[in-house]
Amino acid sequence: MLAGLSLVEIEKLYATEELVTLTDRSIKTRTGLLRELSQIRRRGYACSSEESEAGVSSVAVAFPARAGLPQLAFS
Repeated sequence: MLAGLSLVEIEKLYATEELVTLTDRSIKTRTGLLRELSQIRRRGYACSSEESEAGVSSVAVAFPARAGLPQLAFS
């Protein structure tokens, strides 16, 4: 659902360039996160391969509300 936020909102959530990582495959920088969010917006869904937990992969899609912003997501 991060992909539905504006750049300003994302920068408020992630004030520093370096991000806390959970695995070796986690996104490590805000720049990397913004690049990934851009790809997610173009594709319409997100993919994760061992970014949150070793051995776990997922695909997620957000369902917009009538106003156009994500209301809920399915992973």
